[in-house]
Amino acid sequence: MAASGLYGALEDCFGRHAEQPVLEIESRQRATYRELDAEVARCANALRDFGLRRGDRVVSQVEKSPQALVLYLACLRSGCASRRSMPAAGVRWRRRSGSLQASS
Repeated sequence: MAASGLYGALEDCFGRHAEQPVLEIESRQRATYRELDAEVARCANALRDFGLRRGDRVVSQVEKSPQALVLYLACLRSGCASRRSMPAAGVRWRRRSGSLQASS
């Protein structure tokens, strides 16, 4: 049975259009649905390995890029909520009680 929701619809596209281009990066490099799906799976596995579970929030400071798309789709795949924040100059991140927190 196929997954439901937005990621379920994307999984269907990954299967039906596996060898078709889905991304064009800087007009020189193309990625297929199969390649995108593999990269999303690797990222989703990394999120799980980091200890994130369904319902956890992932906040990222990633500019518009193929990597931002991969992270967003990996969050969908793993059931995490993806949130983007504006880049903050001079903010350092530290691990505290199982989460990352900003410090100045």
